[in-house]
Amino acid sequence: MKPQSTGGREGLRELVLTDNKGFGIKIETEGQVGFSALPYTDADLMNSNHFWEMQARPYTVLHLDAWTRGVGNASCGHDVDTLPIYRVPQKPLSYKLRISAVK
Repeated sequence: MKPQSTGGREGLRELVLTDNKGFGIKIETEGQVGFSALPYTDADLMNSNHFWEMQARPYTVLHLDAWTRGVGNASCGHDVDTLPIYRVPQKPLSYKLRISAVK
């Protein structure tokens, strides 16, 4: 496995993560954020060949992404690249998050 965009979602506006008792966090954005929430670290993904080999962590690993590179990330070879219009711009990026407690 490689830690690519596993379970990634785009256009996040609101995300609520809670435990089995209902305690957790709520994240609100203006819709310009991508995210993934998995019970695995990037190292878990990198060091496993199949999902069934991995042990779920007792916590959630949350990734918030300002930008996601488009298809063609050179995983098929060093001479294959993403078209310029789908590349991440090399400039400062910013977005707003509101993080609040749940329960």
